[in-house]
Amino acid sequence: MDNFSLMDTLKLAMIDIIDSIFLSDLEEEDFYYAIVAVDENARGQGIGSFILKEGLKLAREKGCRRAVLDVDIENEGALRLYERVGFEKFKEKIISLFRWKRGAFNMQYIL
Repeated sequence: MDNFSLMDTLKLAMIDIIDSIFLSDLEEEDFYYAIVAVDENARGQGIGSFILKEGLKLAREKGCRRAVLDVDIENEGALRLYERVGFEKFKEKIISLFRWKRGAFNMQYIL
């Protein structure tokens, strides 16, 4: 079994830091969509809406109070999909340095 190298450890630490900056603060009763992805060739066929709506059904069955997800500020297609299904932005987390800008919208659907 191989051990992590120093570089691997640093990469994982950076991912953890970035996640803590941009990702939603979750509560115990939240249902979190970690990743919602549809292949480019299959987009526009209702698959993303289906995934989200089935997740909402599952969240209700489990007694969750809200469903939460995060979307990159530059992912306009995903943002439109989430809003069309009924998710609303509740927080914007943006870092801007000179011409460089990164961030995420934290979104929720109250169940």
